[in-house]
Amino acid sequence: MTTKNKKDLKFGDKAFESPQSWEKKEVKIRITTFLDEDLLEKIKTEAKKQNKKYQSYLNERLRELFMDEESLESRLKRVEKIVLEKSVS
Repeated sequence: MTTKNKKDLKFGDKAFESPQSWEKKEVKIRITTFLDEDLLEKIKTEAKKQNKKYQSYLNERLRELFMDEESLESRLKRVEKIVLEKSVS
């Protein structure tokens, strides 16, 4: 079940736009999958280091991998590398 099918979505006192007007990135779909235990532990550890929930962290990593969206962390690492290279030159 996706939230797209709900006609009137409300959260507390806040009413939202019609789900039909949402972008795909805004819609969450529940799935069931199996991961290796060691992989899930690593994902949870990395998420905790960044003070994020592991599902959000996993979603970000998948988005980077499949949607070519660069994370803030990746951009910072790239900038640090460029600055380091220029300072050594």
